[in-house]
Amino acid sequence: MCLAKQQEQHRRKMVLADLGNKISDALRKMRESSVIDEEVLNNLLKAIVMALIQADVDIQLVKQLQTNIKKKANLEEMAPGANKRKVIQSVRVSVLCRLFFD
Repeated sequence: MCLAKQQEQHRRKMVLADLGNKISDALRKMRESSVIDEEVLNNLLKAIVMALIQADVDIQLVKQLQTNIKKKANLEEMAPGANKRKVIQSVRVSVLCRLFFD
């Protein structure tokens, strides 16, 4: 394998690792929040959006992801007592998977 190809593969691995770390950090901050509200959701989305943009993900895909997560994780329409953390995490995983694997 040529050196340029090895360097490109290494760069991609580093970008993916950095992306994963940033998303994990954003989720950790959400888990540490005592109350899950629109501000916490918006901060989570902002961190994910910034991480994706820094990883050179197409801006249209990032906007679509943000819209889909906000639509599906509508905190105002959740039933009282719903585990908002789990709902947001589940939505995030499904939307990210569709973004990257569809």
